[in-house]
Amino acid sequence: MKRISVVIFVLMAMGLTSYADDYLPLLREGVKWVYVEELNYVSPDGDELTFERLYTIEVKGDTVIDNVIYKKIYRTSNVTQWDEDYAEPFCSNFQPVACLREEGTKVYAKVLKDCYYDGLTPFLDGLLYNLSIGKEEVLYEFDEDEDSPCTLIGTTTVGDVSCNVYSCEWLTGEVVEGVGLDSQYCGDLLLYSRSTTTGYPYSYIGLHHVEDADGNIIYYGKAYKDEPVEEPKYDLNGDGLVDVDDVNALINYILNK
Repeated sequence: MKRISVVIFVLMAMGLTSYADDYLPLLREGVKWVYVEELNYVSPDGDELTFERLYTIEVKGDTVIDNVIYKKIYRTSNVTQWDEDYAEPFCSNFQPVACLREEGTKVYAKVLKDCYYDGLTPFLDGLLYNLSIGKEEVLYEFDEDEDSPCTLIGTTTVGDVSCNVYSCEWLTGEVVEGVGLDSQYCGDLLLYSRSTTTGYPYSYIGLHHVEDADGNIIYYGKAYKDEPVEEPKYDLNGDGLVDVDDVNALINYILNK
């Protein structure tokens, strides 16, 4: 069986004119991707618990790797850790989660620090392996390819730009030019094939919206909700709960432990 390419292929329908002049680049400074993550797990008392948080992905600044300029990609969240046994997506205010560059209609990855690899598909497995040994890989390819498993299904508006939308047979969601993966519960811009597990804990991740540098929403994702997700107040240890552990966290802070 032929190994599926790492690339997210995007098929241009025959007869469409070239969109090189109005192609919306994916890596745009000032744009913010906002995602909803729903965490599900069982408490020590046997209660099934569900919590939500918002996290963001942004393009901020450049870096040079092997004499090539890449964009630094940050994933951040105010809830930095939900559970010590839960391998959450890598979030940091100080370290980029990925280093990407865009050339034409291709987006290349050089670094990807995501820590959730359960249920790998062959193409994602190869992507992560090659990146771990320092090889550059194509993360997205918005271009015509006759062997592509993706199908053009229409267009949508991102801000004031008309962008193509594609359906891929091995993705739960759609691929949108200028946005990347738009899924209700199976991934984000970087984790475009994240799978859930049958046991606890597990989580769903979906695109809430994309906004510009002024905070205006330019695209509504499949996981968009009218009411924003509220992070728990007084959650001092960042586990998504407000309980006695937060009291202990406060005591430890006072005692300077």
